[in-house]
Amino acid sequence: MAAASPSAPPPPPPTHHVVVPRPPAGPQFFVDQKRGELYELRQVLRSLPTERDVTKQRDALKKLIAYMTVGLDVSRLFADVVMLASTADLVQKKMIYQYLTNYADTNPSLSLLAINTFQKDCNDEDPRLRGLALRSLCSLRLSCMLEYIEPAARKGASDPSPYVRRAAVMGMLKVCKLLQELMATDEESSLQRIDEIRQRLHEALFDDDPQVTINAICALNELEAETGGLQVTKKIATHFLNRIKRFSEWGVCVILNLVASYQPETEEEAFDVMNILDDKLKSSSAAVVLVSDADREATNPPRR
Repeated sequence: MAAASPSAPPPPPPTHHVVVPRPPAGPQFFVDQKRGELYELRQVLRSLPTERDVTKQRDALKKLIAYMTVGLDVSRLFADVVMLASTADLVQKKMIYQYLTNYADTNPSLSLLAINTFQKDCNDEDPRLRGLALRSLCSLRLSCMLEYIEPAARKGASDPSPYVRRAAVMGMLKVCKLLQELMATDEESSLQRIDEIRQRLHEALFDDDPQVTINAICALNELEAETGGLQVTKKIATHFLNRIKRFSEWGVCVILNLVASYQPETEEEAFDVMNILDDKLKSSSAAVVLVSDADREATNPPRR
């Protein structure tokens, strides 16, 4: 009896093509979503002046900063945020100033609306607010506002609070950069004002606050980078080395790097510098030890 031939496999079931609707284009979808979120946030920001709950006010501004942090363009809310700058809450003020400094260059005309608030805060009784306002004002990066920024920075340099003076020193560096942008239109006046600010920064080297001194060193090193940075004289080197115990570890490294370029005039002076550096070789900071050792080698008097 012949073997039965294997049966053919059953035909596959008919396929049904399900048409899935395509989602909207990615960019367009996110643009629409962003517009909706910004519209809602704008309504919330406009209601803040009448909102008595400080927590809700802060939460709204936190949301604004969060959008800005992740790269969402919230510059169109600039006018609404400017209207909130007169708040008395320091926490809200920090977030508002952070937003304004971030988008000021895209809204120069609207930034002028906040000048009165900046000037008022720069003269406030609270040094924390004075320092915050001065730092934010000097960070606007707008040459059209230089007439307001420069006087505030100069005044802050003689403020009784070291916190404000620290902000003023870095602010004067930013003023110089803005003045350099104006060199093409008014070179003589810009150079004169830059020299005056440089002179004021040299005075800040001898400030009682160590951090003001460090800020002044960093500012002058940047301003005088073309000539090798701040030129160290005997007066400057002696002043820094005699006060070196007052500086933080990072400040000590800045001071020692600066003093390394100084050449003592006499053998006795070289030994005095080395005696001061000996103490820093016992520091728990590896960076301080390395810089101190390099300085000792640089100031080591030649053997006879």
